[in-house]
Amino acid sequence: MRSVAKLIGRLFFAIWLLASALLFFGYWEILTHWLGQILGSVVALCAAPWVFVFPLLYWIVQGAFPTFYFELLGVCVVSAVVAGLCGLVAPASDA
Repeated sequence: MRSVAKLIGRLFFAIWLLASALLFFGYWEILTHWLGQILGSVVALCAAPWVFVFPLLYWIVQGAFPTFYFELLGVCVVSAVVAGLCGLVAPASDA
């Protein structure tokens, strides 16, 4: 049972990492499009996306609601919770 929980935990951790990377690179792409390559990159690396402020700005500027952003955010939250719960069931002790 513990090995199955570890496997599921690692799988959801990998999903969380992938979804987080997609969120960041989407955020980075939009900022470089709006602010230019250099300034957009600096802002993307130094400023947090403000989970709900950035999509609101995107909605105002682009005129389209960023559903993909919230879908990826949901995948991040759910996979992090599942990975954390699996870590509680099967601690990573090698002893």
